[in-house]
Amino acid sequence: MQADSVYPYIVPKEYLQHQLPRDLAKALGHDVYAVLVKELRGLVGNITADDLVALHLSSDAAYSLALENLEKLLKAGLIKAQKFPQGPAGKPFMVVGGHWDAAAVALLPRFADFARKNLGQDDICLSIPHQGISLVFPNGDTSYLKLVRAFVKEKEGNDRKPITFELYTFEGANLRPLQVS
Repeated sequence: MQADSVYPYIVPKEYLQHQLPRDLAKALGHDVYAVLVKELRGLVGNITADDLVALHLSSDAAYSLALENLEKLLKAGLIKAQKFPQGPAGKPFMVVGGHWDAAAVALLPRFADFARKNLGQDDICLSIPHQGISLVFPNGDTSYLKLVRAFVKEKEGNDRKPITFELYTFEGANLRPLQVS
């Protein structure tokens, strides 16, 4: 395994029964976790304790490396971000996709600022319905957020490996779960 094949991966809690070691899972809220995976010729597998030993990495160093590798995918254009002018309630939104790990861009330290700038909004929210996509919207009141969630379910609700239809916002660069009744 090569160091450049390590990536962060966002998964629902049910996935954790297959994830080893468990201490590599970082809770994001809404029963969703960030874990580490390795990619080899298009196949993705869990990072194991033996993998970390072979790479001479601590779990913290492995997460940093994974984020660097993900950032390279974004910079190389393998993960694409596109702004759309009309989403729920006629407000703009952004779609990040085009790669099996596109959902994980939400973990990148500079992603929140990138999304804020592109949407022209200081307060934004995010949906990660499945691995291949992240959707970013202006944040708003409960009625607007319900429209956002319904929009995401309608457009992205048929993936065979869903993560969540719940929403997140950012505190600085970190994800924080939003509670929408």
